[in-house]
Amino acid sequence: MMEKEYIDVDYTEREDTPQPKNGDITICADPTSAAITGFCGIVNNITNSIKEYNICKQHEETRRAEIKAQLKLGFAQINAQKEALLTQMNQEHELKMLFVQNYFNSLNREFDMAFEEMKTTIEIAKENKDMSALIDFMRMRAEISQTHSQFLLECMDKTINQNPSQTISLNPVQGYLK
Repeated sequence: MMEKEYIDVDYTEREDTPQPKNGDITICADPTSAAITGFCGIVNNITNSIKEYNICKQHEETRRAEIKAQLKLGFAQINAQKEALLTQMNQEHELKMLFVQNYFNSLNREFDMAFEEMKTTIEIAKENKDMSALIDFMRMRAEISQTHSQFLLECMDKTINQNPSQTISLNPVQGYLK
């Protein structure tokens, strides 16, 4: 058998920032020892690579979980804001529809009263055979109706535009009278 021969060698490693390091390396001249040393070096490199891979994998999994949590939170906030805005829109719509319904009922009552007054005035005009009172009544009634309608429309516009900063801007609805 051959005896192992060792050779002592001095060397220096260079890094990004030059810092001289001197170390002793023992090199085995025996091929079997060199193979075993090389194999151990390969196993160490593989082990270190697997360890670095697992660290990187764990870091990426943690980061992905963090991003998913942020997305869930963002979606929850968006949905909550959407629900709040939809509720606000529905309440404003109901308020506007209530105002329109009241306006419509007011106009119906006014037309009914005007119709009854007109019938009475026509009866009086037939009895007296004087249509000037009927014509005066119709003019006066038209002016009152126009003033009343203008007042109600102005009230409606003020109610609708009461809080423009809180309302959502939408395209005007076709057929809405201003």
